[in-house]
Amino acid sequence: MRKIIILLLFCFIFENSYSDEQNRTIKPHHKEVLIDCRDCHGQIDKKDFKPVKTPVCLECHKSKQSLAEKLDFLKGKNPHNSIHDGLNLNCYSCHSEHKPSYNMCKDCHNTSTWMRDIK
Repeated sequence: MRKIIILLLFCFIFENSYSDEQNRTIKPHHKEVLIDCRDCHGQIDKKDFKPVKTPVCLECHKSKQSLAEKLDFLKGKNPHNSIHDGLNLNCYSCHSEHKPSYNMCKDCHNTSTWMRDIK
């Protein structure tokens, strides 16, 4: 009986901490426009959520071309239309909603003079 109570308590704590963790780590700009988990992950239970793919991002962020055009001022150093990948990069190669994003360009390039930190 004691093991069952401990197991139930653990499940309750884990489920609540998962929800709180997801709410805490949503990006501030998405929080500002009142994005909900299901807006990206679909109308399913949280336990069934899967990672979001680029087409879901583009439902709000228009197209890869429009994102690239916003960074045209970088003159040849545009991460959304690079000489390496063109417009073919998956959003989650660099951007992440529930953990810090990753600047893949930094793997090979010094980006400190032309790219701000990815939020």
